[in-house]
Amino acid sequence: MVSADQIIQTVQLKRYQPVPFHLREYEKEKPPKTGSEWFSKNYSEAAEKWGTPFLETVYSNQSGTQKQVQPVVLNDLFFAAILNDESLGHELVFYLPNQTWYFKDVRDKGIFKPTTDAKLKNLLSVLLIQCAEQMPADCDKFNLFASFRKDDQLQAVVDKAKSVFAAGRDFFGENSKNQRLEGDELPRKAARLFVNVVIQVAPDKSMTVSDSYAAFREFCKQNSYETVDRTQFEPILAEIVKNEHGLGLRHDVLNSLGKHQRGWRGLSLKDDWIARESDLPALSG
Repeated sequence: MVSADQIIQTVQLKRYQPVPFHLREYEKEKPPKTGSEWFSKNYSEAAEKWGTPFLETVYSNQSGTQKQVQPVVLNDLFFAAILNDESLGHELVFYLPNQTWYFKDVRDKGIFKPTTDAKLKNLLSVLLIQCAEQMPADCDKFNLFASFRKDDQLQAVVDKAKSVFAAGRDFFGENSKNQRLEGDELPRKAARLFVNVVIQVAPDKSMTVSDSYAAFREFCKQNSYETVDRTQFEPILAEIVKNEHGLGLRHDVLNSLGKHQRGWRGLSLKDDWIARESDLPALSG
């Protein structure tokens, strides 16, 4: 500890400074001595883009022979950014349509899988502990180990990250290569092909949701496409039909038994679509 008398207090924003390239043959890299140096060394790209990890207070005596460094304020943008560890390929997105976190799992064909605020806070908490454990004696570890790991501090970083990694509907859209676990993108692609291949304009005919869903299941089976249950299928098909044909879903369409059903007037299923040889593409995310 610095002697209590004649203490000089200053603040610093200091990142890790690597040995210049032309001197690396002669000098070894020095270990980081502060929290800011540790994080900026391990996440140099984030520090370059978002700034120094911590504002730190430096306590020293007048001669400068004794010094202690204490991180006092964290840079929430920097810590939000390091949740996305690009070195591991774990791309992170906050999908705005359903307010859900997803990460890209490179171990499973790059499929995006959901995660939670709690898991991201645990990741930050562990990183702060790792940093504290590797700090020298003249670095105050209290804030690293305790204050910055309080739930409100961690949640503030995760909330900031939601704006940093925000992604709109197009990120998992029908034309996107991004695929998520349990998403409806592939069934949507199949439904759009179904509308183009199986459904036809027929002013004097009608088509019920029940008949179209039965045909859709057969269509997916023939072409090895992923299907969905009827409760998911109906709104997907209604949206596509509305966009493609300008027709809304009705509740007064008669089925083969003469009962009112949900469906569309002016459309019908092609009579020969099952018999025709299909030459449709394989669907993927």
